Amino acid sequence: MSLFFNYFQSKSVVNLLIALIPASVVAGSLIINLNILFIIILGFFIILKENFKLELNIENKLLSIFFLTIIVSTFINNNYSFDLLFAKSLFLLRFLFLYLIFETLFRNKYLNLDFFLNYLFFLVA
Repeated sequence: MSLFFNYFQSKSVVNLLIALIPASVVAGSLIINLNILFIIILGFFIILKENFKLELNIENKLLSIFFLTIIVSTFINNNYSFDLLFAKSLFLLRFLFLYLIFETLFRNKYLNLDFFLNYLFFLVA
């Protein structure tokens, strides 16, 4: 019973955090970044707990190469120095992690997009 409750609770928290993305856009940059951070952390723990396999297909590899190219080109363009621009390019990796977590959770039927779409419909209507 406890395992079912933990599964249901973590599943609804992830779906709630994803549904709050449009509201966090209205609230501002800090709330968006915190929301993304919470989704990444919770999604990472869910993937570890449920033993979901991260599948690296060709799209994921190309997206990873794209982010790696951004980091390397920023490092080279700044004369091989670790400065603020390099740190910003590293922080872009959060979107790669967010995508990989979304894809893994969606592929394993852990995300309920109906809740997200109903929430969007409520916001627009």
